[in-house]
Formats: sequence, C-alpha cells, structure tokens
Amino acid sequence: PMGFYISPKLQEHMCRLGSKMVFSEASEEFWQFLEQDISDKQIERVCHCYGEKLDKLDWNNAFSDSIQLKLNHKKEEDVYVMVDGSMLLTRENGWKEIKVGRVFGSDSIVDISKNRTLLSNSVYTAHFGNASDFWERFSAEIPQTNRLVFINDGARWIWKYIEECYPDSVQILDFFHCKEHIYQFTKDFFSNKNKQIEFAERTCDLLLNEKVDEALDKIRQLDANTKNRCSAKEKLLKYLENNKDRINYGKYKKMGLLIGSGAIESAQRDVIQKRMKLSGQRWTMVGAQQIINLRVYKKSDRWQRVINCINGVYNSNKSAA
Repeated sequence: PMGFYISPKLQEHMCRLGSKMVFSEASEEFWQFLEQDISDKQIERVCHCYGEKLDKLDWNNAFSDSIQLKLNHKKEEDVYVMVDGSMLLTRENGWKEIKVGRVFGSDSIVDISKNRTLLSNSVYTAHFGNASDFWERFSAEIPQTNRLVFINDGARWIWKYIEECYPDSVQILDFFHCKEHIYQFTKDFFSNKNKQIEFAERTCDLLLNEKVDEALDKIRQLDANTKNRCSAKEKLLKYLENNKDRINYGKYKKMGLLIGSGAIESAQRDVIQKRMKLSGQRWTMVGAQQIINLRVYKKSDRWQRVINCINGVYNSNKSAA
C-alpha cells in the first residue's frame, strides 16, 4: 500500500509503535522482537502518511462515525462532554495550543476502589487551529438524544459555543477550577493564613450545599479597604457571577453527576503529552497533527479505521465504528 513495498500488517505495526513512542525506539523494538531492520525515518514516513489520510477521512466520514457513537450510548445514560487545550512546542509558532475534546457515557464510569474510578470507553478529538474548526470536528462526536453534561473550566470560547449550540444541556464549571479561584482570592484578600483557609472552605461548602446566593453575598459583604483587596473581590465576583448557573454543585451531586473535569486533564496527559511533549521535541504543526490523529484513533478504540485506511477500505462504516 502507498508504494512503500511493506506489507499492510507491518505498516499497521509501524503506525502503532510510531504513535506510541519516539521513532528511534520503535525501530529498536522491531529489531528486538522481529529482527527487522526498519529505520526510524521509514517508520516516521509511514506514520505521517496515514496520519494525513486519517485527517481527511475524519472530515469525510464524520457523520457516519458520529452515528456509530450515538448508537453505543443508552438513552437513559448521561453523556459527558469535556474540552481543554494543551500546549505543544512547534517549529513555526513556538508554543501552540492543541484543543482536545473527550466524550463518554455515565455507564463507562467503573468503580475500581474507594474514591477511584476508571473510564472504560471514551471518544477523543484533538485539533490544532481555531475554535470553529475544532467544534466542527468535535460536534460530530456529540450525540443529540441523550442528556448532555458539559464540564469545563472557565474558558469563554468553550462556554460560548455550548450556550449557542447546546442550550438545553447541563453546564457545570469544573469544581476544582472554581475552588482554585476562591483560594487564590483568599490569599490576595486575607493576610492571616487560617482566615484564608476558613473563608475558602466555607465558601466551597456553601456551593456544595446548594447555597450559591449565600456564598456570593458573603463575598459581597467583605470590607475591601485597599485597592488590591477591592480588585481581588471584584475579580472573584465577576468570575462566579458569570458562571452562576454552573456552580450549583450541591444540585448536580444530587442529580448523581460528576462535578470535576479530571477526565479531560487525564486525556491531555494520555493522548497528547505522553508522546508529544517529551524532552527536546519540537514538531511541525502538520506533523504533530498527523501523529495525534493516530493516537486519537487508538485511544478511541477505532484502530480498525487505521487498518482500513492502510488496506484501502475507506467506506466501511461497520469496520470504522
């Protein structure tokens, strides 16, 4: 396939290993296990070739893929949608953000020990570029019939799209980002460390007990007797008031919903950073996207699409699911 004079199965292994580890290490693995002398450059060429093809297939077959995803969710389960950005060092533009999205159903959350869970199934999207291009891709993975639960940080570009396109969804500001803002405010406002902790914990407890208005009133009633304190107070109030409908954590917990976006933080590490942010790495934006495409399909349990791509089977919806 593609004129490489390499068997399809070997090309598949080259894509798998090349998307998992640096190309020189992949070359060593082939020699150790198969005694095949395959250069790192050859592995790189094969990976970039099919990473580019997957990029095009992703656009052409987004609809069929999204239908398959929707069929895998039960009507009664909640579907979580999370988005965040990760920075990669590029040759063209220095540090550049790649936007990452993750979708998973509530039935995918498996308890493995006390206070510890595992996600058994997720579908990912990762894309360099502007927000509109990212959402065009990612929205194809978001089902329309289930109760959608968006949990994200306070980035305006994320919430703006959600408000416009998913107005009936449940929208939750990540509790830990919110808590971080509250703690930072107390450090700026109070000089006494015990007072900082006490006020922050009390405010978070109010939010966790469906007392959002009371929490906001407590902050408003603080006597800001310096310019810096006044600025810190106004900043926190603006942040919380802008997200007022997203910080009723007690209500969401009663609904049995998650309130933290740890799943997308984990996706950043697992899908992007483990392979793309190793010491000394600096990517072209095109090359980075191609390798990330391979990783996204692997992590989304859609590796069959890579196999189909290598074998020239581009329109098999059943195989691509």
